[in-house]
Amino acid sequence: MILILIAQSQPGKQFLKMSNIYFLFFFIVFCGFLYKILKKSPNKLPVDIIIFSFFYHLLFCFIYWYYSLFNSADSINYYYSVYYSSSSNWFSLFGFGTQFIKFFLYPFIKYLHLSYFSCFLVFNFFGFLGIFLFYITLRKKIFHHLKLRKLLNLLLFIPGLNFWSTAIGKDSLIIFGLGLFFYAFANQKIKWIILSFVIILLVRPYMLFFI
Repeated sequence: MILILIAQSQPGKQFLKMSNIYFLFFFIVFCGFLYKILKKSPNKLPVDIIIFSFFYHLLFCFIYWYYSLFNSADSINYYYSVYYSSSSNWFSLFGFGTQFIKFFLYPFIKYLHLSYFSCFLVFNFFGFLGIFLFYITLRKKIFHHLKLRKLLNLLLFIPGLNFWSTAIGKDSLIIFGLGLFFYAFANQKIKWIILSFVIILLVRPYMLFFI
């Protein structure tokens, strides 16, 4: 009965749009591939903890998405400003900060026709990847300290970090950019360092002064 009421509600109808279903199916398949890759990793990563943290992060994505439907949120403004945009030129939206978020969203909305929820999943993925890059970099540095490794697992479950890195907006991408920089710098990968600088510059230019 509860599931039927949810499905008949406006948020439920939006969630059940076919674009959501297709994208969610792709997302689940991707999770399966991620699990296999982690299982074969030579770095002895705690696969079960990482997979659990992924779905923990996804839970916050659902919570934020549902919250944004009934409350004022930047994420819904970002989405619909692009959705209702009359511009047929993707690069006309290019810019820094808020403008870059719209530029980033444009192909997902205009070309792939992803729904609001599906775009949430895209940003959710980048946010989680940023946290994951922080995690594996720190874990490599303290690999021989068992107690510190166990304590580090808590990083994956910080509620505030997981909540703010799930939504359509700057936070998800900036956490990804910083995580990528942290990982690339620790592993001396120059190309990835440059890419992380570009991401940070486009999303929040002033943060480059603190790196």
